[in-house]
Amino acid sequence: MVKDYFDNQHPLPITLIARQIIPPINRLISVFRQNGWPVIFSTDAFDRQDFFSREK
Repeated sequence: MVKDYFDNQHPLPITLIARQIIPPINRLISVFRQNGWPVIFSTDAFDRQDFFSREK
């Protein structure tokens, strides 16, 4: 999940809908952990000088 889509402090038009996916994902993570299956998280990251960074 990309944090930007879920941040209530800086909501995007999709934020309210996107937050609905969190409970099902947490349930899947729980099932995987209970079965000893790997849970892999991915992320994206940007430098402050990137042309689309909010921190400019």
